[in-house]
Amino acid sequence: MIWIIAIVTGMGAYAQSIVPQKDEKKGLWGYVSKSDGKWVVKPKFDEATELTASPNGQLRGTVTLKDKKGFIDDSGKILGAGIIFEEITPMQGDAMFVKVKGKTGVADYSGVYKVKPEAENVEQLGDEGWIVTMKGKKGLLKNDGTWLVQPLYTGIDASVPGYFIIKSGEKAGLLKRDGSSIVEPKDYTGFKPYNNKYWLVDKKGKKGLIETASGKIFITPDYDGLVGLYLNEKANIFTKGNKIHILNEYGKRKASFSYSGDIKITEMPNRKYLFVNSSGKGAHIYLCDYNKAYPITYKSDKFHGFDRLEIDYAPYHYYYSEDKEALKPYIGHVKYYSPDGRNDYYSGGDINDYLYYMRGRNGRDDLYLVGDNKCLGEIDGEFNGSKNAFNKLVSGQYVDSEGNLYEPIIVDGNVVALRNLMTGKYSIVKKINGLLEKQGGILYDELITNNSFYPRGFVGKTGNKAYWLSPSGRIEAEFSKDSTVQVDSFTIMDINGKFGIKKDGKIILEPNYDSITNVEFYDIDDDRPYDTKYRMVKKGDKVGLFDEDKAKIVIPLERGYSNICGEKWNYKATNRFEDSDLICVFTGDKENPAVGVWNLKLGKEVLKPSADNKIEYLPKGYKGYYNNNVAYSPAGSKLNLSPAIDVYQAEWGNGSPYFFTKMVGLEGRTIDFYITAYAPNGSVYKDRSGQKCIYKFSQSETPNSQIEYGPKVVHYAEGDVYLKPFSSITIKYVLSAKDAKTGASIPVKGEKSISMTFSRDW
Repeated sequence: MIWIIAIVTGMGAYAQSIVPQKDEKKGLWGYVSKSDGKWVVKPKFDEATELTASPNGQLRGTVTLKDKKGFIDDSGKILGAGIIFEEITPMQGDAMFVKVKGKTGVADYSGVYKVKPEAENVEQLGDEGWIVTMKGKKGLLKNDGTWLVQPLYTGIDASVPGYFIIKSGEKAGLLKRDGSSIVEPKDYTGFKPYNNKYWLVDKKGKKGLIETASGKIFITPDYDGLVGLYLNEKANIFTKGNKIHILNEYGKRKASFSYSGDIKITEMPNRKYLFVNSSGKGAHIYLCDYNKAYPITYKSDKFHGFDRLEIDYAPYHYYYSEDKEALKPYIGHVKYYSPDGRNDYYSGGDINDYLYYMRGRNGRDDLYLVGDNKCLGEIDGEFNGSKNAFNKLVSGQYVDSEGNLYEPIIVDGNVVALRNLMTGKYSIVKKINGLLEKQGGILYDELITNNSFYPRGFVGKTGNKAYWLSPSGRIEAEFSKDSTVQVDSFTIMDINGKFGIKKDGKIILEPNYDSITNVEFYDIDDDRPYDTKYRMVKKGDKVGLFDEDKAKIVIPLERGYSNICGEKWNYKATNRFEDSDLICVFTGDKENPAVGVWNLKLGKEVLKPSADNKIEYLPKGYKGYYNNNVAYSPAGSKLNLSPAIDVYQAEWGNGSPYFFTKMVGLEGRTIDFYITAYAPNGSVYKDRSGQKCIYKFSQSETPNSQIEYGPKVVHYAEGDVYLKPFSSITIKYVLSAKDAKTGASIPVKGEKSISMTFSRDW
């Protein structure tokens, strides 16, 4: 092990009363008073360092004599164990590794031992600390010199994130990374992580499962091997001897049968059943709802990579009537399954040389590329194979007759172009007889569909040429040097392939840019974009923001942003701020964006872009933004939001009131909601039994700083209202809230009440 002999100061030098001084005649070091230069500690050391502040704030220096080191304070006193340390290595806080007579220990900056130098070996665990071996036993030492786990074990395996596997002789145990015990080393001989929920446990060669969180046994270690957990852990398959055993979600054995050879498990997509196929003993189908496995036969072939299965009863096996009833949905039906078992179809067919469809029992047609079993998407309607037609998928994307996928370019609610997701090229399209069809023969590298000059057309760019296009894709004009195209009150200019803006006959933006696009903000209430006075200008891979009213660049390209506003980057918080002076700025690319915030009013970046930033908008009425659930003002300073519940929508449905809320300043709390029903006279309404109609709803999960679509508070209140014949009553329902732990009331704002009139006409 390599040790660094040094003391980390970290806090800089404090005012020192003594300083090191070398006696040149003797060749030795001592310390003199800083005020008068007189010797405080006579020269007797081979080396001496200046006094600096240790992490606990005390002034300390080191002295060396005959290759041994020790600590000295600002009075000149030798501290702790004296000048006996062969090596000193800083840890964290008031702690250092020291070596004495070849053994390692831990001392503070006064030379006093926290751990005596008795360690035979020390192995670093990065920022977590150290595995220390003392007298043949291992423990875990934190970086501050305190024990996380005492040295009690013969082995510590730190290779699994979040856990330590400990050994005591042949026995194995399990610790969390904070040192707390899950399983003590007394019953088991080995552990291996299986998934986030379970660990595979070994007991003298027998396998089982324990729950990771609690250490409780889920499956008793009584089996030779684990095949796997299936059907959302409702079918857990183990082997023992020549038997396959299937256990249910409670770990209880529900089916067993013999096997030999390889075992293949095929999990069905509806998660109700699975196939267990043994190469030497045939196949079984396990029905989760019945907790039973049945022997079967099946025929299998393939269609473009899909397994075609036809299941039948196994010959020479007696089935009871209830068995046949259980198997009825699966016997005699032809089904197609993809290799992962998730796509379930009953027929398939070729469309052309490039595409084929697979049809499910719900009538849907999923589209696939020939030679590939990755689904392109579900067809929205009938597929039209015309060469120039684009077929819409349910996802909103489009596909052509060769299987190329496109994303739509939408302006004013109309699909005006499609962008090929593979090549990035744009095609101008127009809807004809309900289908989008390609217009014109040119594919464009870039398409500018600025709301400010649509519906008069677009600018399409390919190679070194740019064109003014009509909405149908017809070329109206070709850009050339010094030429301009007038669009309403302003002009898009192209000078040698560079764009600028001319407005009312005056150039307000010189034609120096590769592209100019409109910037839209989003309305915080209905999430709809609206036009702004801003244009995003691009030069190379950098963008800036141009203010048309001010005729100036308000976010300079020199900032190095790759996007402003994040349009089409699918970023949740794009410009949805109550304060319209805030705008999202990005570095990186669409797949790996780093996002920050710019304040247009202040003219500066208030949050530096980072991939770790998670920007969200504050609820209505609050100016600023969230970053990682912490609220900030428009200027970028932290906000302490008063606890409140904003009801942004109240509606009546299914015989009950619905309140949709956003939480503010309620991190770490559990909320109890109450809906109180009031009669027309203002008193709390009572039901037929005389009970007051106050309905409680507890938020079972701790609310985040913002809950965008909930919680939804529901009670079927209509059943509690009783009426005399030919009468009616209007009940007012009011939402209130309390802290579930303290009982303190929490303010509720917005649409916190709703009224409903109930009538009886008989």
